[in-house]
Amino acid sequence: MKRSGHLSLKSFASRTLSLSLLLATLAPRAFAAQPDAKVLELIEATYNPAITASTNADGFSLTGCAINQLVIRGKDPITGQDRLVQVKHYLPADGASLDQAPSVLVLPPTGGENILDRGYANEICQQGLHALLVQSWENDTFVELDPAMHDRGALRALSAIRHVVEYLDTNRAPNIGILGTSVGAISATFAMGVERRITAGALIVGGVGMSDIIAVSTEKGLTALRAQRMQSFGFKSVEDYRKALAAKITIEPRDFIGYSGPKKVLQILASKDTTVPTFAQEDLAAAFEESQAEHVVITHKDDHFKTILHSSFFFKSRIVKFLKRSLN
Repeated sequence: MKRSGHLSLKSFASRTLSLSLLLATLAPRAFAAQPDAKVLELIEATYNPAITASTNADGFSLTGCAINQLVIRGKDPITGQDRLVQVKHYLPADGASLDQAPSVLVLPPTGGENILDRGYANEICQQGLHALLVQSWENDTFVELDPAMHDRGALRALSAIRHVVEYLDTNRAPNIGILGTSVGAISATFAMGVERRITAGALIVGGVGMSDIIAVSTEKGLTALRAQRMQSFGFKSVEDYRKALAAKITIEPRDFIGYSGPKKVLQILASKDTTVPTFAQEDLAAAFEESQAEHVVITHKDDHFKTILHSSFFFKSRIVKFLKRSLN
């Protein structure tokens, strides 16, 4: 990899993928290695499992599933202050209670809950599972120039997910799965690695290699943030920016794959993606292949957004059936 000069997106992606494949060849078990002790200590020190929760009936979904609005109050892992997690709970169409049927957390992409996420939740509840659509948590969109913000964001996402798991555990949910899209898939990968109670997942266009993704992603927010940082800190190239990110980002979801035990995973991979670059999705697939109880990959030959749409229209039933089979 070049150490100076401007590094194009295509060149950076190609070189990073080649390096990743080389490392996978030389050390095929590396992806199941023990995470860094300091990162584990940070997660443990900042997470408080204590929660309170309240639910209110909120009508019915388009497919007739009852919906509850769930509010979970817990501690923010960064400030230690109370913060809320907003969840839309779709109850199974057959009326099964939380202790009678598996549950699936649904994590939306950047921008929050959308019609596609509600479509997954409807399909899940129609299949006799509980769907918990995680709508938001406080400070979930907080942006800073400091690259360490990405670690703080990861801790906040992990804490929010685990607080929903705590709620399910309190209600004796038998098995828990997770479905994430884009940044939701990245957060889901991290959560599955940390949280032993999540045993299956479906990940749509998620990837690993956080500094690489952030450095070259064409996502609107990350593109603007990259421009601001390069101007503010005087980075001369994308490679300089990537190295600065790598020095500050200590939480890498790839390091946790296999840590809390093998999972059953279905992965949707976009072969022409520049938002979560395809090489990052392929690296995730390589990591999962080494450590999971089951790993299914569906490759769609299109870009990020079109693959998300295609997955919702054509893969939704397959995704939900995979989760149902894996959790029963």
